[in-house]
Amino acid sequence: LLTPVVRVYGSADQTGLAHNAYNTIAFNTEQLDTANAFNTSTYKFTAPEAGYYFINLQFSVMTTSGNLITILAGIYNETQSTNVGNFRIVSNGDHASANQPFTASVNNVPSLAANDVLYARAYTYSTSGTLTIKHGLDEYSQMSIFKVA
Repeated sequence: LLTPVVRVYGSADQTGLAHNAYNTIAFNTEQLDTANAFNTSTYKFTAPEAGYYFINLQFSVMTTSGNLITILAGIYNETQSTNVGNFRIVSNGDHASANQPFTASVNNVPSLAANDVLYARAYTYSTSGTLTIKHGLDEYSQMSIFKVA
C-alpha cells in the first residue's frame, strides 16, 4: 500500500461564505490519514514525498435565496501557485432547501513534489442569499487523496 491515504470532511456546515471571492473549504475532520499529512486546523494537505496522487473533491453548496449559483471549485497547489483540478458549474435551480444542495466533484492525478501544499477552495458567484457549504461524510463535501505512484 502506497501512503499517504487521506479522507477528510467538515464536522458541520460551513456558513458565512463570501460572495464573489475564494473561500477555503473547511475540512476539519479526518476519517483516515495514514501519514499525518493533513492539517485539520489549516485545512491543508502536505505531500510527504514526490509522486503522483489521486485527488477527489466533492463539494456541495446551498443558498437561502434559491437564485443562480455559479461555482468555480477545485484543489489549489499553494506551493506552485497553480490549480491541480477544478470545475465550473452553473445552476439556476432551487438550492435553498436542505434536501436540494448543489453538488459536484472533480478528480485529478497531478504530479506533486515533496512538501507541496494543497487545499480545496471554492469561488462562488451568487447575487444574494447566504451561501453554505454542506458537510458530512458520504453525503456532501469531502476530499480524498492517495499516492498512486
